[in-house]
Amino acid sequence: MTRRTRILHFTHEDNLVQIFGRGGLVCDKQRRSSGIESRNVAYSDLKLERSQTIVEVPPGGTLDDYVPFYFGPKSPMMLTYMNGNVTGSLEDLNEIVYFVSSAQHVEASGLKFAFTDGHPVKQPRFFYNDLADLGEVDHALMWQKWWHDTDEYPDRKRRRQAEFLVWREMPLTEIDHLVTKSHPKRLEVESMLSNWDLDIPCRAWPSWYY
Repeated sequence: MTRRTRILHFTHEDNLVQIFGRGGLVCDKQRRSSGIESRNVAYSDLKLERSQTIVEVPPGGTLDDYVPFYFGPKSPMMLTYMNGNVTGSLEDLNEIVYFVSSAQHVEASGLKFAFTDGHPVKQPRFFYNDLADLGEVDHALMWQKWWHDTDEYPDRKRRRQAEFLVWREMPLTEIDHLVTKSHPKRLEVESMLSNWDLDIPCRAWPSWYY
């Protein structure tokens, strides 16, 4: 049995209604063109850079043509969001929800994808679109709590921010489960899923959060 490579996308709970109603996660370019409002959990200037960064393997386009997933929890972006560097005030990670799938699931579904070995905007950066190249990703690093550069590993922070990129849209039918920080929040999300007749499991895994 092939070992699955887990991929994780996180968003604010305020975005769940439009995600559930639409039936999937959509890329930033499609969200803008459709006038979809969302609560941002990333730097606005970084989103601008992503809209100008070419994905150097098919299906091509720019980073904002893709729904981004990380290869592990506790990403640097989650930490900087929690610390108020995105919104200007400290944020509660209990309001953050993960959407979880796997690289193998995406490939089997026929969805187009690409992935990187590190931060997709910062140089050096390398793009791939063949799961045979997943070894270029430092998977052990993805599940460590801390990822700061060290003398022994000066490229650790960049590599920790590797992304799996799904072209245009990630349907909820391809999501394995959702994850919340607390059990009360899990119950809230499960109630929302039920209201939308969505049969997606939800789990509370506080270890995935700072």
